[in-house]
Amino acid sequence: MDEATFTALWRTIAGGRPLPILPDEEPKQQLMQVVIDFIQASTWGESKRFLEAHLELLQPEVDAALQALAAQQEHDGARKTVEEHRLLLAECRDKGIDGAFAELLDAQSLETENTDEDEGLTVEELPDVVSSVILQGTEEQRQQFAVNSYRGATATSARGGSVGETFWVPGGSTAR
Repeated sequence: MDEATFTALWRTIAGGRPLPILPDEEPKQQLMQVVIDFIQASTWGESKRFLEAHLELLQPEVDAALQALAAQQEHDGARKTVEEHRLLLAECRDKGIDGAFAELLDAQSLETENTDEDEGLTVEELPDVVSSVILQGTEEQRQQFAVNSYRGATATSARGGSVGETFWVPGGSTAR
């Protein structure tokens, strides 16, 4: 229905009452574009700088928007990326931006440092490290291992690499 039709119907039904003030969709569209730009940042450092310039992303309603956006994604990878960013924003609200990004930036820094094929673990060494962490590690070390593995895999996937390309292990080493 166009605006002229709505106005005519309003006057017929409401008589002399003024037209209601309708919410402007433009701010919502602008916020959604900011959300998408945040998700599409190519590095965690870029994401952090973007967030610091767009603190509106920390508003609680952004969480609901990201949940809806994740539900709309047909591909699991896209859905996981949106969800990862939603959880990151929740951590930023809880721990502050610096606290939430500290681990991600450390992991990304280690990934950049370990670009030589001779550095880090080999695929052959990986089972020994995994079993060592599972059998001898504390609960906290096992949990950190799982978190680092997940973050390393999702960061690699978000860059367009294969999830199997890099596997994060305690101490920040990588297996290739």
